[in-house]
Amino acid sequence: MPDNIKLPIRFHHFFDNKKLPVCSLLDSVYRNLHLIITTVPGENKTDEHYGSSFWDSDYDIHLNNDVRKELIISSLKNQISRYEKGLPMLYWM
Repeated sequence: MPDNIKLPIRFHHFFDNKKLPVCSLLDSVYRNLHLIITTVPGENKTDEHYGSSFWDSDYDIHLNNDVRKELIISSLKNQISRYEKGLPMLYWM
């Protein structure tokens, strides 16, 4: 099983020719989910699609709670299926 590098990366380990700190798969999934939820699409310079599109309507006062809830759910399902391969689909479908 491959190691999951712990974020944030502390480069002094790398420059000292030491192994980078690792974390469990669960911790890695938690961290990635946090990043997916808190990142606006276009904010990640290496992948403009990474992030949750529901932030685009964060201040839209015309959305009712049900529409906003569905927007959040669909955005997260899309992003998780695309960017988090460590989380089995079974748990969130």
